Amino acid sequence: MITKNTIQLIQQCKLNNQQAQMSVYNLYCDAMYTIAFRIVQNSFEAEDIIQEAFLKAFDELHKLNEVKAFGSWLKKIVVTKAINLLKKGNKIQFTKLERIEDKLEQAEEPIDLTDAKVQEIFSQIKTLKPNYCLLLTLHFVEGFDYDEIVEITGISYSNCRTTISRAKESLRKKLYAHA
Repeated sequence: MITKNTIQLIQQCKLNNQQAQMSVYNLYCDAMYTIAFRIVQNSFEAEDIIQEAFLKAFDELHKLNEVKAFGSWLKKIVVTKAINLLKKGNKIQFTKLERIEDKLEQAEEPIDLTDAKVQEIFSQIKTLKPNYCLLLTLHFVEGFDYDEIVEITGISYSNCRTTISRAKESLRKKLYAHA
């Protein structure tokens, strides 16, 4: 929930108030760093990403119609910059798939998160192929839906669904192998 004070700060940022920009940066930088780091797995790159993201956000703040949406708007900028960095470094590649059968809803036992296995799940996600790790992080950790992931990554909708399905299956196998 965005506070009234934060809304006022963002409105001041639209007027290029550098003190307000620094305050907004301080409010959001830790959360944005965490998001960037989850994607690129490198602290120096994550720091560069959030610096660039804030610069872009402040430069394009006039394009944001609803000030209350600033956090999610900034998050998309960070995620897009992180993905672009991965693509530029060839750390992640998406396969172009023409005809894909979606295996997403195959009936297997769901993962029981009540066993305090969350940490194990996160560590196993990191061991997956880079594109699997990225899409699972965007979908499950960051909460983006398929349409948002498609927009951010530039992959097709069917490729997104299939890759997430395959990533979930790969994660499932790793988790059951460690059980």
